[in-house]
Amino acid sequence: MIERLYKDMKKRYGREHIDTLSLMKALADAYLQKGRFQEAEALHLKVLRIGKRKFGHDNLSVAESVEGLAGTYRHSRYQEAVALAMNVIEIFKKQLGPEDPDTLATARRMVDHFPDSRLLEVAKSLGMRHLRFAKRP
Repeated sequence: MIERLYKDMKKRYGREHIDTLSLMKALADAYLQKGRFQEAEALHLKVLRIGKRKFGHDNLSVAESVEGLAGTYRHSRYQEAVALAMNVIEIFKKQLGPEDPDTLATARRMVDHFPDSRLLEVAKSLGMRHLRFAKRP
């Protein structure tokens, strides 16, 4: 269903239209959930390249794309995923400030998804003193 909608949107508006990019990201996320990692990675990379070109490297939409790519890498390229997650936090800090609720929520989400001491230190530097890694079942 999403694939067909994406193809329609791409044909109608072009692959660089904001709605097409949003749908492309949703399709990449769906591929990731289904374990179709190569297809997810390819789409996330495409969205990221287009987003950087259209909006700049430090745009919040680009940060969402970076986060999607980090999620894709989480299963096979963990250190790269952590580096991308740190980049996501940095973009939010730069755009919204270190104390903004969205920045703090993003830092929390990155720590939850990518338990790594470097991310934990970044989150703590934002004032999230009581943060710990979520316990895994």
